[in-house]
Amino acid sequence: MQQLAAGHTTMMIVTHEMHLAAEVLEHVRFMDGSVIVAQGERSRILSTSAEERTGAFLRTHLSN
Repeated sequence: MQQLAAGHTTMMIVTHEMHLAAEVLEHVRFMDGSVIVAQGERSRILSTSAEERTGAFLRTHLSN
């Protein structure tokens, strides 16, 4: 997947692996209950999420 990303291949990835997302994705959409609750550039979404549930999920999954 990292090779595809490095080659600028467009991909849509559905994952709970936030470390993978932090490494290869440019844009992130975070869904809760089939609704997009946060979306934008990876650096903004993964570092500062205004939505409480999104922030809690990311703190839990990115701290490992």
